[in-house]
Amino acid sequence: MLTGHSNNVSTIAWHPSNKDLLASGSHDFTCVIWKLGGNISSTTLKGHLSYIRDVKWSSDGAKLLTASSDNTIAIWSGYTGSFIGKLVNRDTIFTASWSPSGEEIASGSRNGDVKVWSALSFNEKHTLQGHKSEVRSSTWGMTPTSTSSSSTMLITGSWDGVVIFWDPSRGTKLNQINLHSGAVKGIHLSKDGKTIISGSLDSNVKILELTRINHENGLHSAMLECVQGQRRQDLRLKHVLSSVKHTVRNHDMLKAMKDKSHHNGGTHKVQDELRAMLQVLHSMVGTVSDNIGQLESAVVGINGMEALSRDLKLALDALQDGHSSLEYAIRRK
Repeated sequence: MLTGHSNNVSTIAWHPSNKDLLASGSHDFTCVIWKLGGNISSTTLKGHLSYIRDVKWSSDGAKLLTASSDNTIAIWSGYTGSFIGKLVNRDTIFTASWSPSGEEIASGSRNGDVKVWSALSFNEKHTLQGHKSEVRSSTWGMTPTSTSSSSTMLITGSWDGVVIFWDPSRGTKLNQINLHSGAVKGIHLSKDGKTIISGSLDSNVKILELTRINHENGLHSAMLECVQGQRRQDLRLKHVLSSVKHTVRNHDMLKAMKDKSHHNGGTHKVQDELRAMLQVLHSMVGTVSDNIGQLESAVVGINGMEALSRDLKLALDALQDGHSSLEYAIRRK
């Protein structure tokens, strides 16, 4: 067992070529690079001011990124852990990923924006808009084409259940699929670029085969055909009610309701109680979200108030996680 973090571990990533290197990101605002061969050692990367939401190694393992709720992505040396640079966004970042070349980084934010950044100059290159809710997952790959050539493709999944395929070089949308009835929490593309797998809070894992992209006059037709046929599998996952513990201790309340339902068959009553909790939580999410922007504008330059704004963002993150879990619980009932 590896011990070193002082709060929840939210994300982990293996080094792409060194099986003895592992990175972990935590709600204690730090990332730890673990060296597992022989005597276990670790290097702690500090600098973020809020939860670390994602950690990713570049394809060659030379660099590591950490994405945080403090609106930044930090880039570190994958060899020494030394700080290289930082990308500054205007909203909480939930996911980030490297392009295959390692020269670009994509990020997904609370407001639904997807951004493509230069990993060399640290400047923003494109803002991609299409999601209606926060973007929680992203991955890069090469598009399967109708010719011998191929180009880079970016895939993102959102809290709205939608998966969008982008051409990051042009900053344009190729296509989108309403793939899930719940939040998309994870997306991965196969090494051959032909299959995508996604996991959601709707309890499903979905596998899609990507067909070739048509070309017109040497340009993409801006449509990515997706076959949801024999190779798609709906795999049932275990429930995710445990995430409710990040809210106002709703986890214990839900467990009590569930036990009550099993003992006395009070399904309708439990469902009504869940809906009431969901309504209250939804109101709390809206209230906190609406006021964070106003607070951030008002507290600039006031000592101590920036920390309050960050604390409210952390509270909003927890509320939104609980909100989605309650919606899932109601559907299950």
